[in-house]
Amino acid sequence: MSALNVFALCAFASLVWTAHELSKRPENLRTRAVRRLSALLLGVNVLKYALPPLMGGELVLPVEFSAAAYFTTPAILLFGPKRLRCWAAYAGLLAGSVYYSAMVLAGDAIYGAYPPSSVLLSLFCHGSLLVLGLIVAGTESFTRRETALLPLGVAVVAVRAALLRPWSGSRTLLIYELLDARILRSTLPAGNLSIALGVYYLTVGVMILLSARLYLAVNRASLRRGEEHLKALPV
Repeated sequence: MSALNVFALCAFASLVWTAHELSKRPENLRTRAVRRLSALLLGVNVLKYALPPLMGGELVLPVEFSAAAYFTTPAILLFGPKRLRCWAAYAGLLAGSVYYSAMVLAGDAIYGAYPPSSVLLSLFCHGSLLVLGLIVAGTESFTRRETALLPLGVAVVAVRAALLRPWSGSRTLLIYELLDARILRSTLPAGNLSIALGVYYLTVGVMILLSARLYLAVNRASLRRGEEHLKALPV
């Protein structure tokens, strides 16, 4: 395991511990922490995407799922209605957990060639999403109807990315790798491709649906643990 993988593992453990500790704090302190982290995450990414074109560089729009979550998750937690907080936490958890899993398992292979500043900024942004998602999902109650709409949100992000492809920059982006099923198109002969693509997109759809059900189960389990913790506290 390389130094980057170990660093990501330590960072992930620290982030989970931080979210756990904040979730046990009184609501006013917890809300203040969520709002401050949301404002910081949103501000950093507004500067990240706005400054390059203002300084004569290329305009690149945030099309990746996680890049879109950099804006939607903190904006909803700061200004959005309560019914959207379910999506904000889900998007944060999904983006943060997938990114840190990739960093722990293959961080050096995937991100080793990136500048250290870029890697650290990405660790901070995804870590912020993870902490926000863990806190909100662990302390706020969501209904089955709210979680049933989560796959629709994923579909909206995918359609948006497809529409914004001309402004996505020249980098290879994971969301287009998944939307285009490039791994199948590059490995399978054309004669077998149509059936394989059908199975692929069906599998992706089922996994998204299952993630919404798992999210609801985790939300309810976290709330039960929180209630048990409160009952165990001395009066």
